[in-house]
Amino acid sequence: MKSWIRFLYLLGLFLHCSAALPDQEPALSNHNQVTLSAEEQAWIKAHPVISVGAEPDWLPFSYADKKGQFHGIANDYLNLIAKKTGLKLKVTMDQWSNQLQNLRNKKIDLLAAAYFTDERSAFGTYSTPYFEVLRYFFIRDDLNIKTLEDLNGKRVAIPKDNANIKILKEHFPEIEIMKVKDFHAAIDAVLENRAAMLYDNYTTLSALLKKEAINTIIPFKSTREFGNSTVHFISRNNAPELASIIQKGLDAISNKENQFIYNKWLGNKPVKNKQALDLTAKEQEWLSTHQHIRIGVEKYWPPYEYINKSGEMKGFTAEIIQRIEFEIHSDQTRAQTLEKIGQKKIDMMSSIVQTPKRLKSMRFTDSYYTPPNSIYTRKETPSINSLDDLKNKTIAVENKYYFHER
Repeated sequence: MKSWIRFLYLLGLFLHCSAALPDQEPALSNHNQVTLSAEEQAWIKAHPVISVGAEPDWLPFSYADKKGQFHGIANDYLNLIAKKTGLKLKVTMDQWSNQLQNLRNKKIDLLAAAYFTDERSAFGTYSTPYFEVLRYFFIRDDLNIKTLEDLNGKRVAIPKDNANIKILKEHFPEIEIMKVKDFHAAIDAVLENRAAMLYDNYTTLSALLKKEAINTIIPFKSTREFGNSTVHFISRNNAPELASIIQKGLDAISNKENQFIYNKWLGNKPVKNKQALDLTAKEQEWLSTHQHIRIGVEKYWPPYEYINKSGEMKGFTAEIIQRIEFEIHSDQTRAQTLEKIGQKKIDMMSSIVQTPKRLKSMRFTDSYYTPPNSIYTRKETPSINSLDDLKNKTIAVENKYYFHER
């Protein structure tokens, strides 16, 4: 058992290190540090911790990982500002409409990432922009449309209190607006045919759809002629000292630091190097005595894994594990593969969902992909909008798939 715990540790370490490393973060130099006024220093002393509101699903600007930790472009800029000014930050994650209300009610000091609107200026003070983005429509791929005018009469799903609602009302009055709680709900509305399109910046929508492996919602057209959106920090309007400190910190960020953040999140650079695995002597010995690791592969489960006509393993998983030598077992169904791993006829499976039942007999690495689940129906089936609509209906699911436990 200990040897298999060691192997899973090695595999998990490999998965963690298989991505290319970003360029080394530039060190802070003295000329980048901020000189604060006596009033600003006194304000920081009176406010030792700054409460920051962030959005959990606005990739790549502001999002939460599985542990609820703040990540994204906004986080990187905030960390630089904190280092340059001495601010101490405490970040809370919540839906955008809630965070906007929190700032309005002075329950938080700062919003990490927001578009500019005149209405928000009534209760918040904007920094200069730290990013500019292109607004874009993404549509279902089954829509037979060619121009922006073809969107008239169709429904767009968009998070409540999103600044782009104003743009839609001003320039696309014939588009029906469906307000939802967040971007995940907006995507679900389009996937379920309750809406025809999404509208926000190209970078965010592309990142969200890629993260969930969705390829049936596609880029359509930009609204460049109405101008781009800019991303800012907003501080509560009764704290002018904080607004000044944030702006000084933002102004002190160097071109090199700006470029580092851009390359980290949006750069399209070739892989230069890979992080080497730092294996212990025992781990190296274990690998040397286990030359062939038997892995059960789903014969046809694209895009995650499948066997092509030449008998080669392809898919996301194949790309991840290509640096480890495996003995591929692919001539069985999912049920047969699960049976083999239970009988110890194979050593591991390459793509499998963790469930409470499986945890009793298997050990899992951290997840490397989190796609959404979908239900497909016949064309003549009435619209399915909730799980309640599935009552008294028959759903076909392959034997031994994890859906049986849900």
